[in-house]
Order: sequence, then structure tokens, then C-alpha cells
Amino acid sequence: MPSKPQGLVRLALYQQLLNTLPYGDMPNGEDQGMPSVAIGGIDLSNIQSVVNCGVTSIAVVRAVTQAADTQLAVQQLQASFSENLNLTLGSVSHPSEVTDVIG
Repeated sequence: MPSKPQGLVRLALYQQLLNTLPYGDMPNGEDQGMPSVAIGGIDLSNIQSVVNCGVTSIAVVRAVTQAADTQLAVQQLQASFSENLNLTLGSVSHPSEVTDVIG
């Protein structure tokens, strides 16, 4: 089902909502926060802003398929995601759910 772009403000709001929902059967009350995937229009110029919204994973297509050097594009995106994730990991509800698979 196609939808219009939601933007970073809505992405952050959706993530805040997801962080309040129960997920799994984690002990010690650590079962809050559903995993999420951001997709659409993500590239090196905005990946940091997307990660800062608290999403647990990112799907990237155009930034790789339209790159002159796809291998380099994947490496740069993975490095940026991992680097930015380390800066914002405190805002992620379930670090075990985080994936750095981009592509």
C-alpha cells in the first residue's frame, strides 16, 4: 500500500509510540518497544537524521542501486549507520533488535 513520505518528525513520533508497545517476553520488564524499519529516500546525506529518530533498522535501495560504485556505497552506508547508531543507542528500546544490514 503506497503512502506519502512521512518525514523525520513523524518518523520520530511513530518511533516514540512503538517504544511504548509491549514486544516479546523479555524478563525484568524489558519488553517495551517494537522493532522498526525506516525506508525511502535514505542516503548518506540524511542517514544520521534517520538514526536519530530511534529506528532499529534502515532499508536502503536507491542510494545503492543508483551509485556509481555499489560496493563503496554499501560500505559507506554501513559505516555511517554503525557510527550513528553508537551515538544514539541509548534511545533504542531493544539494542538486540538492531540490524546494520543495509542494502
